[in-house]
Amino acid sequence: MPTPEPLTQAAAPVREKERIAILDILRGFAILGILVVNMRWFNTPVGILTSELSLWDRPVDQVVKFLVYAVFDAKFYVLFSMLFGYGFWLFMNKSLPPGKSVVRLFSVRLFILLLIGAAHVIFLWPGDILVFYALVGFVLILFRSVRDRTLLRWAVGIVAAPVILLTLVFLGSLDSTFAAEMQKTLDERAAAMRDLADRALVIYTSGSFAQIVAIRLEEYQAILEGVLFFQINILAYFLVGQWAARKGILAEVEAHLPLLRRLLFWGLIIGIPVNLFYAYVAVFGNLYDLGGMALAVSALTMFGSPLLTLGYVAGFILLYRQGHLKKLGRGLAAVGRMALTNYLAHSVVAALLFHSYGLGLYGAMSPGIGLLVVAVIFGLQIPFSLWWLQRFRFGPVEWLWRTLTYRKLQPLRRG
Repeated sequence: MPTPEPLTQAAAPVREKERIAILDILRGFAILGILVVNMRWFNTPVGILTSELSLWDRPVDQVVKFLVYAVFDAKFYVLFSMLFGYGFWLFMNKSLPPGKSVVRLFSVRLFILLLIGAAHVIFLWPGDILVFYALVGFVLILFRSVRDRTLLRWAVGIVAAPVILLTLVFLGSLDSTFAAEMQKTLDERAAAMRDLADRALVIYTSGSFAQIVAIRLEEYQAILEGVLFFQINILAYFLVGQWAARKGILAEVEAHLPLLRRLLFWGLIIGIPVNLFYAYVAVFGNLYDLGGMALAVSALTMFGSPLLTLGYVAGFILLYRQGHLKKLGRGLAAVGRMALTNYLAHSVVAALLFHSYGLGLYGAMSPGIGLLVVAVIFGLQIPFSLWWLQRFRFGPVEWLWRTLTYRKLQPLRRG
């Protein structure tokens, strides 16, 4: 199918009356889910979260972790990534004055996002996603003229690549020599993760700011080890979002009701059992061994988590269309319009809660208490976002991002 003709939009930030309401609502929904998942990452060393180690093994803690893995983990960053891809297509179809390049403008936008993400990593939190969004965003530009079906084929291929790699590792582990070498590597990694976790627990609660920055960068380096199994999938979700934007799915919901109903059905039918299996292995098994169980859950989750995400989206849109979520939707839309500000605010609050220059509660908050903290934080972000947007056009970080992108001071106050 040929690429649709470009839209005619002004070369400036999207005006309020031109916004797609459900797009903002889904961004707010994604921010909530991301906070639920990230709360454990804020409060727990990367060396524990990326290994078979655990800080909390009481039955109530295991139940909470099971629910987070099954319902939230690897679902909402997928949604946020798809929405980024949707927004990319809308941005790329702005009409610019003669001699101006939308690709160059988007590249400037990505470079600024990269700087924001780098500052986020250094000063606040190693689990940042913005750096990868910016870097993968430059790759996304290459797909702006690719045909619709080719976009989806690329998305499936990118998601399948880590599964194929894991399968090759598993097949190699059937050879005793290769298995011994791999096990040695895994044992060395486990020892390094234990050492990193032990040092993080001490430094985050009692270290200086410089020591916290240093350990944070060590943790970030450990996260980079998973680039082929996690960050690469971001491009796939960007492409799915771009495809959805080309089809106008969020802008013309009524025309796509049959598709949404199919996504709801298959997303839940396949996604729920797969993610229950994933949660069970994550909490009661070991995702990091060489066995067939770890391979099976990794392979199934690569596709099962995005399917459940699509089921969430379809169900949410259908409920909203029927008028069941209007009041909640207004609050989520406000949070979504300030998504970058609210995302970074989570890290600021977490730093004050868990680091030595705040309350120093790092490693001391159980998963159940963490969910209560999530409810408080997000419960405050909704009225704050509504209050802010009654007085200002953009969130503060969004305003800075737009001002630097367009190299022109954007009006902030209303009226």
